[in-house]
Amino acid sequence: MKTECLRAAGIWVDSDRVSSLKEFGIILYSGEITGMLGLVGSGITVVADALSGRKKLEKGQIYMDHTPVQIRGMAQAEKMGIYVISEKTIFLDDLRLEENLCLSQRQESMGITFPSEKQISRIRRCMEELKIQLKLKEYPKKLGSLECHLAEILRAYLMGCRILILNHIANRYTRKELEKLKDVLDLLKEKGIAILLLESSCERVCKGTDSLYVLRGGRVEGIFERKEYDPGKIKRVMLGDYEIPDTQKTKFFYENDKTLLLEARGLESTAFKELCFQVEKGEVIGFWEEENGICQPLLKVLWGEEKTVKGSLWLGEKKLKPGCGHSDFVKQGIGYVESGMQGLFPGLTMAKNLTISSIGRMSVGGRIRGGLEKAIVADAAGQMGIAAKELEKSAAEADSREKLMISIYRWILNRCQVIIFHNVLEGADLLMRDGMVEVINLAHKKGLGFLMFSSNKKELYELCDHIYILNRGQIVEELRK
Repeated sequence: MKTECLRAAGIWVDSDRVSSLKEFGIILYSGEITGMLGLVGSGITVVADALSGRKKLEKGQIYMDHTPVQIRGMAQAEKMGIYVISEKTIFLDDLRLEENLCLSQRQESMGITFPSEKQISRIRRCMEELKIQLKLKEYPKKLGSLECHLAEILRAYLMGCRILILNHIANRYTRKELEKLKDVLDLLKEKGIAILLLESSCERVCKGTDSLYVLRGGRVEGIFERKEYDPGKIKRVMLGDYEIPDTQKTKFFYENDKTLLLEARGLESTAFKELCFQVEKGEVIGFWEEENGICQPLLKVLWGEEKTVKGSLWLGEKKLKPGCGHSDFVKQGIGYVESGMQGLFPGLTMAKNLTISSIGRMSVGGRIRGGLEKAIVADAAGQMGIAAKELEKSAAEADSREKLMISIYRWILNRCQVIIFHNVLEGADLLMRDGMVEVINLAHKKGLGFLMFSSNKKELYELCDHIYILNRGQIVEELRK
């Protein structure tokens, strides 16, 4: 099973007018090489700055080993095991390569002399492990690009690197040098190090990576697993030049007759005007805001956190009261699944996470009916395609598909009729995306209503039955499959 090493969820970084990140997300796994591709201005270089603490996050959260962390600067990032290597290396030209490599080890008091024999011995041992050949007595300015980058990779390995970010280092490499770099990265991969390869060349990034993220306008525009690599498709996604029909390949199962489930009648707030939309039973609806991607003001209204100044929102024959609070909306039948499955309690078992939202219905006189809870969990496990014993492990140990299923089925057990998804697939792997298709089939079959808010326009085209396009607070277009 994959081991999640780092997760970034809902990241916003305002770098400058050209390059920034908006609702960015990614997952890095130990022992995997992840590629990231983007044109100039896509925000790809800002990713390295955000993950290494060079730039402050405006919004969002970074997790390491499922624990939220705050990274304040490169020094702290390196203490956590995150190392960034850019095209221009950071060695001191007046010191020999071996002295540069030993500088970071001086605090370990490895001898009176510098560099000490113990330090040099350790460097040579690590060079053998990675099969790197370097001229340790040479000055950095006399080395080629590949040699300098390999020396920095060696330094990161010496210092206990867990996550290695390579920021456009191969721009001047020959084909032979690319092969040498690939050999070293494969050895690092075998040792459980997570590697993120940032590139602008489709050919270079596709060679040797296990998965690929494509950035455009500061957002993840597409995610590809290795078996899905197609240079033509990847380049079209980079340019935003893909056709809607080409993305509608997912086949869904329909069974129920449609009836009206959720309806907005002339909703108005300070940020949008006269919004009218409907959600039928078994329908998956997407919302896309042309300027910002995710229509945050509408999301907050549907979250129960933002008031409206006009119009009404109906769930069946029940009129909802916007701004009454998140918990009140849940009680009335609206569930929520957030990016990174943030609603789950990592310390609780998956079984407890599954039933915690509907615990009131399993209680009599303040006591939980254990038999009923077990029966409900066993039944839900069968529907989710998860072995009942697997639900006894903690949510932190669950894989991406299991977390997604638990996040959704807990609202189904709570008898929610509408479930809202907020950028759920950011940073998702193939396992989770396949799980999402299963979930959408479930909505069609059970007559639930799903509302999807995503920063990835292509994702909405692939998964939704009906999409509302907004511009400056108004619906300007409707797309139906």
